[in-house]
Amino acid sequence: MLFDKVKRAKKAAEKKNKNALLRLMKDESYAVQIAAIKGLGKAGDSSCYPVLLSLLKDPEFEIRAAAAEALGEIGDADIKLKLLDALRDEKTDFVRQTLHAAVKQIR
Repeated sequence: MLFDKVKRAKKAAEKKNKNALLRLMKDESYAVQIAAIKGLGKAGDSSCYPVLLSLLKDPEFEIRAAAAEALGEIGDADIKLKLLDALRDEKTDFVRQTLHAAVKQIR
């Protein structure tokens, strides 16, 4: 069941199905949530910025890192300052590294 949901998130990302990905982000499993968050990045839809930015404050570091990765992948220069703000406030090294990579990815 879990594997099926992760697979569904990957297919939704390939099809750029933002609505399916947003639904999957609410799943109880972190693995499904992370797959959906990363899928939003692959879908490249900048209308998802508010959702992804809010996840930079999630209590789970894996969720914050996935959101940072997705924001970097979408790659809009307008979001760079928000990522830098999050980098300044972040305490977890793994998330800091992901935020730094996302900032570098945006030109």
